[in-house]
Amino acid sequence: MFSERVQSRAAQREATRQRVLSAAERLFRDQGFGATTVRRIAADAAVMRRRAVATAAGVHPTMSRRGPTAA
Repeated sequence: MFSERVQSRAAQREATRQRVLSAAERLFRDQGFGATTVRRIAADAAVMRRRAVATAAGVHPTMSRRGPTAA
């Protein structure tokens, strides 16, 4: 039971990562790098801006330099 939930979270995390990266690639191609904003990438990927930035940076979104924060 627990392992199924962990796998499910991992699968969700990977699906979100793929949505963000796909949206970014599509927007960079269509609009150009300079015209593409994080806000637009997040909107196209249906995630919050914080999640898009964290995904691109390879950092968990609830972590900061000061340590864990509320999600």
